[in-house]
Amino acid sequence: MNEQNVTLIRNSWELLNEQAGEESMSIFYNTLFEIAPEVKPMFPSDLNDQKRKLASTINFVVKNLTRLDNIKSAVEELGRYHQKREVKAAHYTYVTEALMTTFKTVLKDQFTGEMERSWKSALTILAGIMIAAEEKEAV
Repeated sequence: MNEQNVTLIRNSWELLNEQAGEESMSIFYNTLFEIAPEVKPMFPSDLNDQKRKLASTINFVVKNLTRLDNIKSAVEELGRYHQKREVKAAHYTYVTEALMTTFKTVLKDQFTGEMERSWKSALTILAGIMIAAEEKEAV
């Protein structure tokens, strides 16, 4: 992740929160369940706490993108938690797609191709860390 990628991610996350606030997490989960209805049973019927947890986790990661080594253990722990919840590697792709759709829905033309590429790069790195932690745990 270079400085420009980090800036684009931070700016787009800030814009998303300014324009949609908590509604962005509703858009995310609605989109996720449309893309991958099979994951819906993995979540509680009342998503309010889940939405707050997701927004908080994304905030944490966005703030610490320049220090991924410092948060790697927290990301690995999240991966191990996901493994216990039966999250599969393919599910991370669904999450990326749902998040990109959320940005596009809320920000429209403000969400540039560069922003999308930056997010996808970051999410690929994070998913890789979580999947590797899951695989280590399984051995």
